[in-house]
Amino acid sequence: RVMFLGRFDAQKGIERLYAVVRELRHRSVEIDWRIVGRDVLDAGAGQSWQEKFRAVGTTVLPPLYSGAELTRAFGWADVVVLPSRWEGAPLTILEAQRLGCVPIATDVGAVGELITDGADGLLVEAGGEGGIVEQFVAHLTRLAGDREQLSRLSEAGISRLAGQNWSRSAEP
Repeated sequence: RVMFLGRFDAQKGIERLYAVVRELRHRSVEIDWRIVGRDVLDAGAGQSWQEKFRAVGTTVLPPLYSGAELTRAFGWADVVVLPSRWEGAPLTILEAQRLGCVPIATDVGAVGELITDGADGLLVEAGGEGGIVEQFVAHLTRLAGDREQLSRLSEAGISRLAGQNWSRSAEP
């Protein structure tokens, strides 16, 4: 079970996500997707991202705002993907890890400070668009077939967050 949670815009890598979903469907990789969010602006002349994802058989849900809704969503997912072009230190990673949801994210901004690649999540090297999509596809394909690795990454993420708190995280 894989989830994307965020705005449907260029910063969040929505085109990359769409390419990943289509490629995994083309390869018949068994993944249950939930895409949570909405377009930032009305599509106007073209099809919305919600419509595009639904057209390829992907569940699209409206944005979530409450802590309880977010906890349920991360609790459902095994993996959360963040194909962003740029980020600071996305709280989505911490929210996912605390519930054992494995993050797979583009290594931009401070993402590499929140994920130890191969230990408590997976990083995708920020390079050419095709290479980024292929790395996400490879990671998701591998995890779909290796429940042991998925479980190991999940448990490591929970352990990492168990010792964290805001006071310690905000120290100079």
